[in-house]
Amino acid sequence: MRAPGGPSGRIYAIADVEALHPTPLPEAVRDMAEAGVRWIQVRAKRLSGSLLFRQVEACCRVLEGSGVELWMNDRADLAALFPVAGLHVGQTDLPPAAARRIVGAAVRIGLSTHGEGQLLAADADPEGDLIAV
Repeated sequence: MRAPGGPSGRIYAIADVEALHPTPLPEAVRDMAEAGVRWIQVRAKRLSGSLLFRQVEACCRVLEGSGVELWMNDRADLAALFPVAGLHVGQTDLPPAAARRIVGAAVRIGLSTHGEGQLLAADADPEGDLIAV
């Protein structure tokens, strides 16, 4: 349910662990969803794999049945383990084709770009579903 006066379904929020600190990630994700955000990307550049696993697991629990799409940043391995809608990768992460082999066809893949050349390459890549500019 969208909060009155809340954001439209076109908002894509990035739940960055460092930026949200000291708010726990699952709490922040729940708050975003309750405010009407329909796409939320979990981003945690510095958490260990086991801690991030537990955080994503908790985020999935708080979003269960909400219809909110959870996206995973960088970590194709975790995206393959949870019911996420998408995986977002950067230029120094796994290329979309490699990530696709891990996450399968049902998970959408987004790719960050930082200039015209990267944008054109991303647009030509059949494994990418979304491009961040």
